Amino acid sequence: MSSSLDGHCVKFNMSPLDKNIFDILQYGKVEKSINKLFTNKNSLEIILNYEKNLHNIVSELQPSLERLFPKFSCRLHDEEISLSSFFFTDEKSDILSKAREMGGGQFVDMLWATGLAKNILNSNENITLIVPLSISNIPDFIRKKIHNACLLRQMLKYHMVPGKQLLSSLKNNDVLKSLYETESIYFNKFNQFTSLSGALVKNMDIEARNGVIHVVETFILPPAVDTISLLEERKLFSIFVDILKDDEFSSKLKDFPHTYFVVTDSNINNTNYILKRSNSDKFSFVLGHIVPGFHFYHSLRNNTVLTAVDGSALRIAYYDGMMTVNDNLITTYDLFSRNGIVHVIENTL
Repeated sequence: MSSSLDGHCVKFNMSPLDKNIFDILQYGKVEKSINKLFTNKNSLEIILNYEKNLHNIVSELQPSLERLFPKFSCRLHDEEISLSSFFFTDEKSDILSKAREMGGGQFVDMLWATGLAKNILNSNENITLIVPLSISNIPDFIRKKIHNACLLRQMLKYHMVPGKQLLSSLKNNDVLKSLYETESIYFNKFNQFTSLSGALVKNMDIEARNGVIHVVETFILPPAVDTISLLEERKLFSIFVDILKDDEFSSKLKDFPHTYFVVTDSNINNTNYILKRSNSDKFSFVLGHIVPGFHFYHSLRNNTVLTAVDGSALRIAYYDGMMTVNDNLITTYDLFSRNGIVHVIENTL
């Protein structure tokens, strides 16, 4: 069988599936692209394998998403799959194939389901993808809200940054601006650990054809509120909240993220530790529970010493599977807000 394309005669034997792919490409594809496919003997294998993968995605993804997110009503936007990105002849994989290869299959499936994958592959701009190995950490209250593709698309965009952003060029507490309403993604490096918005980085600066990939351990969720609102929602920390809201107090904090070690009202009231003190004493008390920068739970190591805003030393200890700060047990950790990270401790420092 032969075919004349762009003045060239191309001879090849086509299997039924090859012919099917050829027919797909003919619709809406310029002859130049088809010619590139059949004059490069390696291209057909790439297209063939990827066509099989995409066929599986289209047929299997919707039911799997419905199982993952009850009442999920996302309609696949990419039933007409674009394969144009596979006509490149360089050796680098496209960013989605590379992300799947690195273990981010579920993440890539969701990109296809929400229409974001097609946008990525068809864009002429580089992009940075933060690829989670697991999505099991998505909390139930978020899962229940995913009744359509809108919220899922927003969460996925929080894993996308314009341009090529290499983590090796960043320093601790640097900020990346995501495609989700320019929400910040926080880069932290402490001891031997590196994280992005609290998710441990497992692999970074992986080059792909149209961008760069950083692989993280878990799905990252955009913070919905600031630290004060986060504490107010829980209705357990009114003493801390009242002080944090004070204009005079807020002027004592620099305009960058902090780590807050907070105590519930009941545990403060039990000691009558602060209620009768002056504002100045109350301010000093709370400042002794706040540390500049992000310090996620996984970055806190045994015998680490943090310096609070008031200059006092906070010593981290780890034993019997428990983490303490100045001998106070950390009972809840990594409550993430737009301007800080909150750990709940058992008693005042």
